[in-house]
Amino acid sequence: MERIPLVKKATFTHFLNLFYELKGSRDLHLLPYAIESSDAEFLPQVVFAELLQSLRTLLGDQLFLVTLKKHISLLQKSGDKLSLEAMFSESCFNRLHVSETSLGTLFSLHSVYSVKEATHTCFEEELFALFVLEFLIQDTVNSLSITGFCFTHSNDALLDTWHDTYGAAIYLGQASAGITLSQCDSDLQRQIMMLNYPERLSFEHSFQYALEGYIGRQNFSLSEFACVLGIPSRTLQENLQRCGTNFRSIKDKLNVRFAKRVLLQYDISIYDLSIQLGYSAPSQFVRAFKRLTQETPYQWKRKNFIHGQ
Repeated sequence: MERIPLVKKATFTHFLNLFYELKGSRDLHLLPYAIESSDAEFLPQVVFAELLQSLRTLLGDQLFLVTLKKHISLLQKSGDKLSLEAMFSESCFNRLHVSETSLGTLFSLHSVYSVKEATHTCFEEELFALFVLEFLIQDTVNSLSITGFCFTHSNDALLDTWHDTYGAAIYLGQASAGITLSQCDSDLQRQIMMLNYPERLSFEHSFQYALEGYIGRQNFSLSEFACVLGIPSRTLQENLQRCGTNFRSIKDKLNVRFAKRVLLQYDISIYDLSIQLGYSAPSQFVRAFKRLTQETPYQWKRKNFIHGQ
């Protein structure tokens, strides 16, 4: 079943803070919500791709190439394994395959998410995934010699600076992105293939994770959120129906989760909270809250505030 490609919020936040630091401003059009205050664990991969493209525009090709690799290395050295998992768990690049080719031993990146076929993977995120893979391979077997990088894109101006920075060959227009090694026996192949993670998320849960970061910050309709993801709204709707749910149900569930946190942390009226969550009237919010918790927001807050004292 299809899923929404995601990246870890920790990975996104690292590069977002880098962008803010380099630009000297916290103004970024693609983030109309306060990501720092979100409890979301993931964000849609397409939003991370936009961030990488913005970073490249800010830095220029050569400096972007060097900076990207440097900060992936910093993430690795910090021991933030959850950040490095981002490209091998819930993203468009979450399965490693190994094969022997005329180029040498090829470790190629694939996806178990067929939604990827309906989305466009930009060059910058493909480059990011390859650099992550490079560090993971080198971490696994230090003695291996990487001989080439394979890109699905036929060309990109950034690659004009590649040989000034790296000695490895470039192979363009390949069937999948990947890295070639001069040699790799079966034991080493097994070690690297252990980097694969088991398939975990259903479509419903991946959709929920993708939407969660926007709750209380931007009131999307299904069609508007489909535009953010770059996936047809009909495709999203059909997959949610196959899971026995719909956009409104998932959004109400996330709204209630957000409301519980806000009710305990802030002195906010039910009216203001319902407006923040996009309900046209407080009564709609109260009905949704009671349907999922069997209590009104006021009853839930009173009970849980007292228990929390």
